[in-house]
Amino acid sequence: MNGLKNFFALCINGVAALYFIWAGMVFWPDVIIMAVGAIAGGYGGAGIARRIGRTAVRRIVIGVGFAMAVSLFIKK
Repeated sequence: MNGLKNFFALCINGVAALYFIWAGMVFWPDVIIMAVGAIAGGYGGAGIARRIGRTAVRRIVIGVGFAMAVSLFIKK
């Protein structure tokens, strides 16, 4: 089931990306920077997450999510 979900996500995001490219809404220098950052973050983040352990990662994710919620609440 997870593979099917990933396939559908690929299709949906692929169609959206093609539409944005076709409509001329893509600023390519930003795309390259974001792609490099996403790839580096994916590899680096996975390695760091393995080293610090599951509990620490969960605590960090909860802390970041809570901080973002508070930040957005204060800005409104």
